[in-house]
Order: sequence, then C-alpha cells, then structure tokens
Amino acid sequence: MKSKKTDWYLILILLIGGFVRFYLLDIKPPHHDEGVNGWFAEQIASTGFYHYDPSNYHGPLHFYILYIFKILFGRNLYALRAPSIIFSLLSIYWVTLFSRFFSRKLCLIAALAIAISPGCVFYSRYAIHETGFVFFNILTLWGLIGLFYEGRLRYLISTCFGITLMILTKETYVIHLACLLVTFLFVLIAKNRLGLSLAKQSWNIKDLVIILFLCCTLIVYFYSDAFSDFKALSNLYLTFTPWVKAGTESGGHAKSCFYWLKLFVKYESIALAGLILSFGYIFKSQKLIKAISIYGVLIFLIYSIIPYKTPWCIISILWPFYFVFGNFFTDCLQSRWRNEIVLISALIFICSLVSCRQLNFINYANKNEPYVYVQTFPDINNVSQPILQLVKENPAYYNLKGVVLHSSEWPLPWILGDFKRIFYYKSLLDAPTYNVDFLFIESKYIKEVEKELNGDYFTRVIKLRDAQGFSKAYFSYPLFKSVFPGKHPNFTPRKMPHRGHPFYRGFLRPKT
Repeated sequence: MKSKKTDWYLILILLIGGFVRFYLLDIKPPHHDEGVNGWFAEQIASTGFYHYDPSNYHGPLHFYILYIFKILFGRNLYALRAPSIIFSLLSIYWVTLFSRFFSRKLCLIAALAIAISPGCVFYSRYAIHETGFVFFNILTLWGLIGLFYEGRLRYLISTCFGITLMILTKETYVIHLACLLVTFLFVLIAKNRLGLSLAKQSWNIKDLVIILFLCCTLIVYFYSDAFSDFKALSNLYLTFTPWVKAGTESGGHAKSCFYWLKLFVKYESIALAGLILSFGYIFKSQKLIKAISIYGVLIFLIYSIIPYKTPWCIISILWPFYFVFGNFFTDCLQSRWRNEIVLISALIFICSLVSCRQLNFINYANKNEPYVYVQTFPDINNVSQPILQLVKENPAYYNLKGVVLHSSEWPLPWILGDFKRIFYYKSLLDAPTYNVDFLFIESKYIKEVEKELNGDYFTRVIKLRDAQGFSKAYFSYPLFKSVFPGKHPNFTPRKMPHRGHPFYRGFLRPKT
C-alpha cells in the first residue's frame, strides 16, 4: 500500500499560525471579558455546572472548556487563552480539508490567510467565544458541501455536530444558519446551471436519528445545568429578547454600517480583496465558489446592518472571503497575467503579515487601534505583580486581606482569584473596613477612603482601561516592604499632633 505523502505546505502553515499565536502570549494583559469568562469557568468548581444566563447571550460550552484547562494547567494566561488558539489552528487545518471540493492550492491559500490574518491572530490570543464559533461554522459548511458532493455519513456527523456546537457557543448562530440555509437552497435550485448534482446519500434514517439524539442530549445537558434544571431549557429561546434588544439599540457598542468595511481596509487586505471579488463571482461564476461568495456577502451585509458591533466578531465574517481570494489566485495562475497576479498577491500577504506583527506584538494595548477594544492597559501589572511576588516569597500571604472598591474591576477578580480574602465592593458604604493589607480604589472614592486609613502604604496610580479614570492601589508598608526594597511609603495617614506641638502652643492657646 502506498504511504501518504507528507504535506509540508500544511505543516509550514500550521507552524506559522502556531508561532504567531503562542509567541509572547502573556504580553497582553487579560481583557475585561477574559476575566469575566475565566471567573465564570471557575464557578463550575463550586456548583458542578455553569448556570446559563439568557441576558448574557453567550453559550455555556466555552466556560466548560476553560474550566478543564484551569484544572489541567492552573490559573495563568496560557491556560486561559490556549483553547482559543487550538480552535484557531483547527480552523486552519480544516480549511485544507475542503480540497475534496476545491483545488489544493485554493485551500492552502485560504489556510495561510487565516494563519496570518491580523484579526484571526489577535482574537485567537483572547479567551473569548469567537474562535471556537468560527471553527464550528467551518465544520458545518464542510459537512454541508460534503453531503452535496459525496453524501457520506461523516459529513452528516460534521453538519449536525457543527450546528450543535454553534448553538452551545453563541446566539449569533441564528444569523449564520439562516445564511447557510439561503445559500444551500440556492445551490439546490441552481445546481443544474452550476453544473452540480446532489450525491446519493450513503446514510440512513437510523443514522440520522442517532446523531440527532446525541446532539439534542448535548444541548439539553449544557442548557439544563447538567440535567439538574430542565425548566432552564426555556432560556434557549428567552435569550433572544435581550439579544435582539442589545443588537438593535443605538447606545453602547453601536457602530455605523461601514464599521466592518473600515476594519477590512485598515487590517484585512486579503479578506478585502476577497470581498471585492465576491461580487464578481456572485454574478458571473458557474462554480461552487459562487455559493461561498453568496454566503460571505450575506454574512457581511447582515453584520453591517446590525447596530451592535464589537470588533472580535469580525473573524466570523472574514473566513469565507479567503476561499474567494484563493479561487481567484489559482484561476489566475492559468492566465497570461500569472506573474503580475503572483506579485500582487505576495504584496497583499506581506501587508497582512506586517499588520499582524504590528498589532499583536507592538500595539496590542494601544487604544488607537480599533481591534484593541476596551482592552486592559499594562498598568494592571503594577497592581497584581507586587501581590503575586509576595506570595511567591511566602504562600501564607494568600490569606492577606484586601478591598477593591470599583465600579468596573475586571479582570482583577480573575487575576487575584486565589486570594479568598480580597473582597469587591461597588459602594463606599459597603466595606466594613478599609484598614487592610491591599486596596484598589476608584478615583471618586480615594479622598473618603484615605480619611479612614490608619497605616502607611506604598501606592501606585494606574488606569485600567481607556474609558475609565485613574485608580489607586495601596500596599501595606509592613507587609510589602520586601517587595519595594529601599522605598518609603507614599501614603501616611494624617495624625493629630501631640500636645507639645506648636500647633497646640500657638494656634490653640486658650483665650483669657
């Protein structure tokens, strides 16, 4: 039997994709949402399940995956972000499996585009739902095309489980499934004009019933709090009320309808080329790439119409256009403009790679970068590092007492999650005392809190995020003096002078 030839192109693309995703993964401080997601995942340890909140409109699957990685690798940024990277690398690999339906060169071009896309790299280095959602989306499309072309059981499994995992990940699945349905119906109707024919299906009803049963079991398990509350299944549809409300409101994260196009122009040169080419393929092409173009443009238009926009959603929009660009590139290899097209394509890929480097390793916390959205500033290390250094010297200090008085303290609760005696408050009157080992105080409360302090503290003024004002961290002088060697306390409480002080002899001399 002839052994399979090693695919060195795929290996090289995966190595490139892995390097730009894992290299210096912890240089970027945890994002607000990463802290929240990490904290949600850790609550599974105490409850045994994640209780899905329909107002959160993010499926439960991602939190269970984060919980497993926390158990295996501990509390650190590599463990928190590794699942997103793994899903992103799986997306790169799975795109090459489309070579059963498209040319191998086309699929390798699409895989390389994902590997070095500034957005795909940037958000795969985040502990958020999107990278998993993109992989499940690709899995679903691969299954649908496979059912059409070959009709084999594995494509039915891919389609059903891809849809199931999308449902378990994020409510935007309704948009993608609607667009997939429209595209698939178009292919069925126009299959003769496209020169396609629906393959004979090699699976039977029994196979379909078993697969659907397994998929439904997964959905019920995750949405019923591990089979403990079947009434919670109603949240599957109740979630769409707050989701639609948030998606259509004008405040908060609302952006113009040209928002995605601007991001394409600024960062995503390959996808931008694919987007432009898609309109030509929709009207002229007689191949399957016509269907991919329709699907990509539908997704792009719907996401553009919805006012609520957060930049990480862009990776759910980008990837179909990489197929389109790959198709154009391979078609042009047969034309007399071959050398010119190869040169232009190389320049487009170089632009993407340069932008990827600039964004992920230089401007990763620069508020002027649109992808850097409500990102935590590196200043947060000035809060966490002294505490973490203290417990590194002596683990007994995990019992230090702390107070965080802040209206938006994330991701601190996740970073300092192992410190069970650090408490978080929203109001000045909530905390029983402020005379503790560590404090982190929002600017509007600083004056009032300092009036209550009796001890000496090292202090650091920091800013968590661009939208916030400055906050102040306090580290007890007796406890942290080994962490700040040779430094004097920045804060000393005001004390009333002793009776022999001139203050009493002069200003408070009793009247005669």
